[in-house]
Amino acid sequence: MTLTEEQVSAIFMSQYAIMKPSLVDGRATKYDVLKEEPWAGYRAAQRERRRILPHVSEGAFPEHLFKARAPNQTQAELDWMRENFEHTTLPVYMDLENTVGRGLHETNWNLTIGDVAIEEYVTTGVNEWGALFEFVKAALLKRKIADPMGVVAFLPKSIETISDEDGNESVAPDAVIRAEPMVFGSNRVWGFAYDAWYLIRLSESSEVQEGNKKVRKGIVCLLVDGENVWRIEQVGRAKDEKFDITLDYTHGIGEAPVIHMMGTPSAHHDGLVWTSPFAASAGLLNVALLTEHQLRASEAKLMFPVRVMIGDPCEFYDQVHGVRCVDGVLAWIEGEKRIEKKCTACGGSGHKNRISPFGELIINADPNATKPDAVNASNALSYASPSTDSSRFMREEIERYERSARAVMHLDAETPMAGGDVKTATQSGLDAKARAAFVKPICDQLFVIFDFGIRCIGRMMRGPEWSDYSLRVPVEYDLRTDADFIGIIAEVQKSGLPTFITAMLTDEFIASRHADDAESLSNARALAIADRMAMMSEAAVASEISGGRAQPWEVLLHYSGLSILTRAAQEAGFDALDLLAKAERLRAVAREQSAATGAASPALGAIIAQIEQ
Repeated sequence: MTLTEEQVSAIFMSQYAIMKPSLVDGRATKYDVLKEEPWAGYRAAQRERRRILPHVSEGAFPEHLFKARAPNQTQAELDWMRENFEHTTLPVYMDLENTVGRGLHETNWNLTIGDVAIEEYVTTGVNEWGALFEFVKAALLKRKIADPMGVVAFLPKSIETISDEDGNESVAPDAVIRAEPMVFGSNRVWGFAYDAWYLIRLSESSEVQEGNKKVRKGIVCLLVDGENVWRIEQVGRAKDEKFDITLDYTHGIGEAPVIHMMGTPSAHHDGLVWTSPFAASAGLLNVALLTEHQLRASEAKLMFPVRVMIGDPCEFYDQVHGVRCVDGVLAWIEGEKRIEKKCTACGGSGHKNRISPFGELIINADPNATKPDAVNASNALSYASPSTDSSRFMREEIERYERSARAVMHLDAETPMAGGDVKTATQSGLDAKARAAFVKPICDQLFVIFDFGIRCIGRMMRGPEWSDYSLRVPVEYDLRTDADFIGIIAEVQKSGLPTFITAMLTDEFIASRHADDAESLSNARALAIADRMAMMSEAAVASEISGGRAQPWEVLLHYSGLSILTRAAQEAGFDALDLLAKAERLRAVAREQSAATGAASPALGAIIAQIEQ
């Protein structure tokens, strides 16, 4: 969709009128006062963003979470929590980020670009990030989780221009527009029509007149449509609300180079709105975060032991005023005025200080003394501390809410099945499938943004018809860890299933373990093929050896495979061999070493002797 200047002006003024009540110094901050929304779900998106941010990013104190104090909570306790605030729920998001990261691994996708210049820019030339995918993987996930209605715009930060005789600048005829990814939060998206136009408030402000001085509080926006980028800048006196609209440049790709960060789709007043997949967990984590800081405040106030010791009433006598200390106060009358002063001897406590300058407690245990103490050295002093039952209950509640939040996102990898103490391989498989189902839409949408970015960059450089690239993305995501694989393989071996199933699972494990190194993957697979006893259980291997069915070189290959592989890999031309040729070469090296050392070598003999016992 291509807009005229009149259409751009009408769209901006309409959206500005809606946003105006929320503006402070030209920026939208008070979204709750809006009577009308600039787009469906704007207020809900800001509330969701505020709820989620404390759990995914370090930043300001979440005042909205703590401002409604608990019934018995004091202002001093609230101030203490504000000063000592920590993002204690952040590890939950980090687990999600690491899980999604496994799905985005470079071995899970493949990109080919036919244009050398575009390929170089996409893979190494993006400002600050180098590769475009590094931006998608490292910068987008956190913003996407916290603010799915935010947008990513692929626009150039600078364009080569030329000046005419009058000093007017224009885009150079041979200028190559190189788009860069820019992220804008949903609070800065002042309006949009999907795939048609997007109105974005920039971070910069223009200079306007306020009274007798110029200040930088003017509104600066971009309106991006299918062909052009329009710049809207406030000028003149701030109260006049005058705006200059200029055509910034023509990107010419046939579609607006702006895309939402996306999330879980939902309908809101007949409009598509993206919500965060983290939203269901955010409420649970809010409770965990609030309870954690209430617990920490209680610990700081109550959990330090209180010293309890014997004491006598202070008997200090003020000879100047002729009064004695009474409950730590010296009081006398001057004229008709009563004067009170804290006792200097006991410091206002009303009791004698029995602690010596070196910290010893002095007691009067002499039975012949006028006032002997009815105590001895063992009970003269004690420490009182409150019960920890309440604190323990709060800690259990915090952990329960965090476990529930993880369970919503299927990150509860360590939770055993009901009735069992140890997580089974069956549960590992179920957990892996559930995690993959949760993570798949997130990864798919990140790849959609990556694909959209490549298309925008290529078409700005080569024209709207350019499509000389191919991006292959995963259909399914295998998020199993090494521990998951090992547990499944061990259970299959114990179950008595055919050995080829163990072999297939082992090959999947090898592929996952060495996915980022083709040479290591090939060598590991060759070793698995060369060792015919690799998939056998220990009992089966022992039977092969004791029954004489295993040759000495096979035993050597089985127990010393890594050493044999290391030696073979140092040979010239080994890396160039195909998989079966590498396996055969490993067998040959094993035969050579077995013949050189003898079948009854001390090492091999010890292994055989141990098995035959």
